Amino acid sequence: SMDEGSSLVLNKNARPFFAGEVLFQPFKFLKYSSLTGALEYPNQEYIVKKYPGEAGMNDAYFWQNLFSINMIEIDFPYFHFDFGSSTVWPKRFDLGYIFPLFNYVLYQNNLGDYDNTALFGDIKVRKPGIGSLWASIFIDEINGLNNDVRTSPRAMFAGQLGGKIVIPGLKLATLSVRYTKVEPYCYTHQMINYTPWYNYYISENYTNNGSSIGYYLDPNSDETFVRFDMKVLPSLSTALQYQFIRHGADYGSQQVPGSSLYSELSPANRNSLTKYFLRDGAYNWMHIIKLEASYTNKNKVIPFALTGSVGFMYSYYTAIDEDIYNKRYEYGNNKNSGADRNTLFHFIDTDEYPVQCGFVLTLGIKLWNF
Repeated sequence: SMDEGSSLVLNKNARPFFAGEVLFQPFKFLKYSSLTGALEYPNQEYIVKKYPGEAGMNDAYFWQNLFSINMIEIDFPYFHFDFGSSTVWPKRFDLGYIFPLFNYVLYQNNLGDYDNTALFGDIKVRKPGIGSLWASIFIDEINGLNNDVRTSPRAMFAGQLGGKIVIPGLKLATLSVRYTKVEPYCYTHQMINYTPWYNYYISENYTNNGSSIGYYLDPNSDETFVRFDMKVLPSLSTALQYQFIRHGADYGSQQVPGSSLYSELSPANRNSLTKYFLRDGAYNWMHIIKLEASYTNKNKVIPFALTGSVGFMYSYYTAIDEDIYNKRYEYGNNKNSGADRNTLFHFIDTDEYPVQCGFVLTLGIKLWNF
């Protein structure tokens, strides 16, 4: 992670899981790490409703995958670079994924397997006392030789640009800004069948316990994130945060394919599909403002910390002309029909895609002893 909660690969907002990690650091600036763990399946109610009978609660182990990740890091005072691979794979004794020195994408290609493998990398420049700039990428699948990365759903990746600066004149104050884009079908995977030790379809999307392992946005989303942090007193920290999120609707009359973690990109028609962010269906626009405060007292007999936050969210939808949408998703239609990058979208407020407002208040206390 190049900043708190910004990782595209293994985010702090992901659900925890049991894993073992190996770390090797031959030099102060060079580090290699590898991790393999067991993921949890989604809640059983979801499995029973979506896949009743044979793949229901009696066979919930079909959804219990393993997760492996490895990474090489080069870290200097003014420069950081890392590169690695990750994979979600069914529970079986697969030595290539367990062995920490393999690149999982190369291993899978050599075996002709079909697990959910990905590549990722980060680059960061920083100046102590001033700030840092970084770029991150997570590549689930890109077939750039045969497809346009800008419009082909086969370009399944997430990218991020960010920066963090120290604000002069204010005590321990920083300003963080980042833009993140998660393309359609990123973090998803087509369900597979006829796999050794399994007699039913296996889901290998990039999730644990129903939540993304990577960035917290669903596929086909983008986010502009701004956060101001300041330590008012040694024991009192405050933060003001703003998020502007846009996400393709994964339901309704103008749902956009590839906008859910459970989307599946079929090989049968994937080369004829196109994507046009904001211009190929309904999109949810969200403005979220949050104020946080944390007070820590370590001098009492029972040290404690008090935390609190209050947030406001305003949400609405846009859509395209109904005739254009229907033409775009007609059966057998070619990629040059219907919506394109010039298609106009407009504000809507319906029972299906309503305007919504909401407040969230969070209070917490932590007690511990040394």
